[in-house]
Amino acid sequence: MRTAYAATHIKKAMPASFKIGCRHLQEGGQGTIQRHSFIRMNKLPDVRGRITYISSHAKQENLYAVYETTDRHFWTELAKCNQRDFQKSGTEGKCIEAREFIIALPESFPDLYEPDKLLQLFTDRFKEKYGVECVAALHHNKRKTNYHIHLIFLERTAARTHRKDCYKEYVL
Repeated sequence: MRTAYAATHIKKAMPASFKIGCRHLQEGGQGTIQRHSFIRMNKLPDVRGRITYISSHAKQENLYAVYETTDRHFWTELAKCNQRDFQKSGTEGKCIEAREFIIALPESFPDLYEPDKLLQLFTDRFKEKYGVECVAALHHNKRKTNYHIHLIFLERTAARTHRKDCYKEYVL
């Protein structure tokens, strides 16, 4: 199975099947979103830089929670391995080290759910469903009009085996 297929599969499956216990939203309850909701996916050519950006209180004014399913060293080694494999392949363009979803949440959520617990539940559920390591951050934009999660994830499931030339070996 190719990488692009795996990321597309996650993107297509997520809106329909990924739920965190918010049934009242779908039924038009008090948490109905008054603005357009969104799920946007970005390709990340610098995963370490993006993790630093989304998890930094200095860069994010309204950062409420950060949650990781693995340690930061993993992402550093993943980036090195991906860059090395990309260079060996001779492919043109940018190396995509990971992907990111930006997921809008209802504006009622800050009053209804504790940020740490919400982010942990959301991230652990994503990891459980798709079998990929994740880093997530929960925050508002500067004007506090867009409550959302940044969810950075691998495109492939990671086997916890070490290779001589790479930190992780990937299997689909």
